[in-house]
Amino acid sequence: MPRARNRLTTRPRRTTRSSPLSHGNVTGERAAIYPTVGLECHNVSLIQEFKALTPPIFQGGLNFLEAENWMKEITKILDVMAMPEERRVSLTFFMLRDEANNWWDMIKTTQDVTKMVWMQFEELVLSNYFPEAFRRQKRAEFIHLVQRNMIVTEYVAKFTQLSRYAPNVVADEQMRAEQFQERLRLNIRAQVAPLMLHTYSEVVARVLLPLLLLASDIHSYAQPFLSAFLLPYTTLLLFPGFFD
Repeated sequence: MPRARNRLTTRPRRTTRSSPLSHGNVTGERAAIYPTVGLECHNVSLIQEFKALTPPIFQGGLNFLEAENWMKEITKILDVMAMPEERRVSLTFFMLRDEANNWWDMIKTTQDVTKMVWMQFEELVLSNYFPEAFRRQKRAEFIHLVQRNMIVTEYVAKFTQLSRYAPNVVADEQMRAEQFQERLRLNIRAQVAPLMLHTYSEVVARVLLPLLLLASDIHSYAQPFLSAFLLPYTTLLLFPGFFD
């Protein structure tokens, strides 16, 4: 029986179509595309993280203190995020609304905001919405501030609010303590001065001490009466059918 001839079978070579990503000429394009996509994703992530901290919006207007407070809150959030200077402006303008947004559109026509650093942005906002004349007015209010008929807590709040407009007058803790003490009513200042306190927090704590003691005494005195007054209501809540 004749031996079967071994036929040499050859399969046709499969030709593969070159993929755009494997093509040598596209390597540079891929290197150019992927960083751009990564940067866009990073920007979206930063915006989401920023908005998750609920930054306040700013609408502009004539409320000068609102502009200052807005800048402080925004700065606080950016500090928490450890946001670098070059990224702060691009995040913050998302929170501008109404008149403030129109103002920013006008700024963009006169300046290259893509290269604007945070200090420049802050100066622009405050110079437009927190004018120097208003700051001078607040500084004058602080210079002439004395306790007079204000209660202690009201005076402390007023001193804290206005002192930031005169930083050179309260440059350190001792200067702040001296300024606060000198503006107290005479009878209160006479009690605090002999103690020779050197920090603002010590002086404030000593001035507020009588109020704290009085509040503690009132609480101790009123506690038995409050307990007796609330006892029927507490019993009714815990044991609904007790008085039936």
